[in-house]
Amino acid sequence: MMAKRICVLGSTGSIGTQTLDLCAALGYSVTGLAAGRDVDLLARQIRLFAPEFVAVADEDAAQRLRFMTGTERFTLFSGADAATRLARECDADLFVNAMGGICGLLPSIEVARRPVTLATANKESIVAGGDLIFAEAKQSGCRILPIDSEHSAIFQVLQGDPNDPRYLKRLIITASGGPFRGKDPNDLWEVSPEEAARHPIWKMGKKVSVDSATLMNKGLELIEAARLFCVPEDRITIALHPQSVIHSLAEFCDGAILAQMGTPDMHTCIKFALTYPARADALNLPLDLTHLSLELSETKEGEYPMVDLAREALRRGGASPCILNAADEAAVSLFLQNKIRFPEIFSIVRETFETTKAPSVRDARDLLELDSSIKASISQAK
Repeated sequence: MMAKRICVLGSTGSIGTQTLDLCAALGYSVTGLAAGRDVDLLARQIRLFAPEFVAVADEDAAQRLRFMTGTERFTLFSGADAATRLARECDADLFVNAMGGICGLLPSIEVARRPVTLATANKESIVAGGDLIFAEAKQSGCRILPIDSEHSAIFQVLQGDPNDPRYLKRLIITASGGPFRGKDPNDLWEVSPEEAARHPIWKMGKKVSVDSATLMNKGLELIEAARLFCVPEDRITIALHPQSVIHSLAEFCDGAILAQMGTPDMHTCIKFALTYPARADALNLPLDLTHLSLELSETKEGEYPMVDLAREALRRGGASPCILNAADEAAVSLFLQNKIRFPEIFSIVRETFETTKAPSVRDARDLLELDSSIKASISQAK
């Protein structure tokens, strides 16, 4: 298997650290690392992988890194546009976008302008600006691969002539249901951020864990799947699957349903993106089939308001998904700061989505300005 040069955007987060675990196991070189402010971990990653380029979003943190490591061995970018500059300058075969939030949009666009591979776990950039990313990729020849377990599963089951997307009838995205599965949001007024972020199956960052608790994560994944695989929203189903062993399914026109299964461990789907079109035996966590019991139940419209809002955002198109994503990021941030209570996430997102007029979008800057204005408005209101 050919060795690859990897650049990791968001290297200190959950996906980023697992990506680097795999790079070490696979013998891949790491030519670039980008982080926000966790320079203690970043410094250890620099010592281990010796990248040529490093990016730090926080200026004060970048200054600390200079004192900790020196910069003779690598080029350091700092500031809000550091990851975007890294995406433009770093010499790599494959870029992993493991950043959280809309801040991953400009780096994704920058990578998409190059004839390389973009493996993305940054669902917000696909949700808010997927049209812009895919337009750039079409021009440059950039290959885009999904990292999220659900979209990796769909990508895998669509490989090969008999499984060509033209035979596809629908996609079925699985959802664990999060820590409050089966509970009414109105009964969750006393839930703490720690409880909401305590996912029963997956180890994830706080924001995505709260999104899992509200099922907004599935709404965003629905939009992402529609854009990655060119499937209309009415042909995408969300199914509750508490065990998180079936990562997604595809139903074909002849009645066949194919599923990708595996232990709920992000190393598997990250590894598939890193090694594609090959597979590799590294850091495997085998699935024990001995006492395996699987539950699967399709959700219905009206059951999960965040998913319904995502469907409406897709139907409206344009800037509507960006509005939805911005409202969710702002509301979850307030919740994590203990400024609002859990059920208020739903009301803030719904009200913002329904009252914000979607402007026309010319480029990514328009989306970022819209995102910023929505977040500022929600923050000021609280």
